[in-house]
Amino acid sequence: MLSSKFITDQLRQYGEQVLECPVYISRNIHDKQNQLVLHSACALLNSGGGLLRMHNLEHAGKVGDHSGWLCH
Repeated sequence: MLSSKFITDQLRQYGEQVLECPVYISRNIHDKQNQLVLHSACALLNSGGGLLRMHNLEHAGKVGDHSGWLCH
């Protein structure tokens, strides 16, 4: 089974940009506490694309602890 760590490590080998940021998954993307998600997505898009790996800060009470968005 592929893990997110394995995929992330492989992307870096091939020059793919990988950014990580925290996210409150139950809140709106425009919420002040999720502002780093928008900044990171814009940085990836301005640099030619990459992977945004988000750590769900509410994972103890919610489903899943990581999500990934591919931005190109």
